[in-house]
Amino acid sequence: MDSEMPSASADSESSNGDTHPRPPPASVYDTFPLRTQRQRAAYRESLAAPRPYVCPITQDLFVDPVVAADGHTYERPDLLRWFSIGTGPEWRSPTTGRLERRRATYDNAAVRGMVMEYRREVLGKELLWRCSGMRRRCRRAAA
Repeated sequence: MDSEMPSASADSESSNGDTHPRPPPASVYDTFPLRTQRQRAAYRESLAAPRPYVCPITQDLFVDPVVAADGHTYERPDLLRWFSIGTGPEWRSPTTGRLERRRATYDNAAVRGMVMEYRREVLGKELLWRCSGMRRRCRRAAA
């Protein structure tokens, strides 16, 4: 049977005498050899989401994007929290800094679709690549 994880040795004992499987060495989980700071920075930048897919309030990838009265797109819960911080009928735009009177929001289906596609294509492929690399290394370590 082909093992997904390296076989664990039960010969390690804790201070109370219980035996626990020893975790595999960290190198088993190292799915890519990014040795230099420059390589790691380039890798992180390659996974960075495009600016239009990121909420200007939290800098997180959109899940539920809405358009506010200032014409910019925000994450719905973050914008509602922003509204609740302000006092009175006006609110200051997080992007432009202008005072706005209307607190209406409208779904941004176009951005939602683009972000879903980005998650599926870019992040999904990255996850599959990392998992396949981990599986290969685990098999090699178990052999």
